[in-house]
Amino acid sequence: MTEILAQTELSGEQREMVEAVIKSSQLLRAVVDDILDFSKLEARSVALEQLLFSPEDALDDVLELFALTARDKGLELSLLVGRDLPQTVQGDPLRFRQIASNLISNAVKFTRKGAVEVRLAPVPGGLSLQVRDTGVGIPAELLGSLFQPFQQLESSTTRRYGGTGLGLAISQHLATLMGSRIEVESQSGQGSTFAVVFPWPGTAPEPVTSPLLNRTAGILGLGPVSQLGIASRLERLGLRVDQENPEVWLVGPDATHPPAGRSLQLRWPGLKEQQGFAASLWLPLRRSTLEQALLTLFAPASPDGAQKVLIVEDTLINQKVLLRMLSRLGYSGHVVENGAQALSSLREQSFPMVLMDIHMPIMDGVEATRRIRQELPVERQPFICAVSASSHQEQRDEMLQAGANAFIGKPVALSELRSVIETWAGGSVSRSAESSDSPLPESRDGDPIPAPGGP
Repeated sequence: MTEILAQTELSGEQREMVEAVIKSSQLLRAVVDDILDFSKLEARSVALEQLLFSPEDALDDVLELFALTARDKGLELSLLVGRDLPQTVQGDPLRFRQIASNLISNAVKFTRKGAVEVRLAPVPGGLSLQVRDTGVGIPAELLGSLFQPFQQLESSTTRRYGGTGLGLAISQHLATLMGSRIEVESQSGQGSTFAVVFPWPGTAPEPVTSPLLNRTAGILGLGPVSQLGIASRLERLGLRVDQENPEVWLVGPDATHPPAGRSLQLRWPGLKEQQGFAASLWLPLRRSTLEQALLTLFAPASPDGAQKVLIVEDTLINQKVLLRMLSRLGYSGHVVENGAQALSSLREQSFPMVLMDIHMPIMDGVEATRRIRQELPVERQPFICAVSASSHQEQRDEMLQAGANAFIGKPVALSELRSVIETWAGGSVSRSAESSDSPLPESRDGDPIPAPGGP
């Protein structure tokens, strides 16, 4: 309710108080979550899942959580990915994110200047995650108590940095459950490196066959850690880094002006989008966002130049709602009623994005998504977002394994749809729809569907 209140008309003083309530409630929830998790681990009531998921995409999700904090502190925050990293591994994605989140959170919290570098790479028997920082470091005499619950490194740490002292204890418990252990190397004033190996089998990396193969890109306006990380992402997509004569420049926030030729802007959330770039992407850079922007840049233009979103939805009222939402955000939509029609439309015309319902007659969303990924050439592959009233994790996993890039539930929330479209488009979308007070139709289940925002 406070988040809804914050979207209404408030005076400056009222907004400041509401934002304080929101921030405090988030901190309280984090404390309660930590205590509950630790209690479950102590009681040995935590069961690990075994699901196929992309560890690279999972880390992109985690890094996004700390983008604003890193920006405010002037830190580089970057992910460096091993070229032979498996596309998917079999393990517990929730607990993987939790361990990564705790390690990255601590690195950002205890680093005043410099960089936080996250490394993800395959190793014999599993997957290695390393989080390196240039922070305050840990004195040798305190390393032994680092993973003890409710322990801070010094008496002033709680006052200075906050927290419960449970994050590392929880992470070590989870790593132990997985048959692993978090190791740490640190010196006072010299930064720290936390490392853990997840003993999960992975699928073999697929050979790069996309239109991006052997394309060239240059990188400007970024620190050395960020440049290394982005270079690793480009190489995984099949591109070569060429600072002399690139086909496209990736230009970071430290560059004074765009170079000659095609270029993509890389900017922290909240910073202004500049003119003269083919697209604007947020830091830390997501693999899916970078790939989509580069495919759009190098793909031949569609005959009519249209950028329509394909809506695959069998219920009339939901079709109308999604069309109106897209219109408010500056996009047009083309509607089909089932997966078979979607496949036919995509064979005839390129759509950069598809909003795919799951439960439909003739051909459902899972089968349609699977066939789109199998039958369309790489250069015409759209960004697919599953849209479903189903809340079952199995349903979400099935769609993502079929090839969907994202999943949002019905009733569609403004923030979720906006986030998905911004992930696809690589930038911000007009927020004019958020202030509309006009009534909206109802979903097939009778629940109101909020107006969406716009990857």
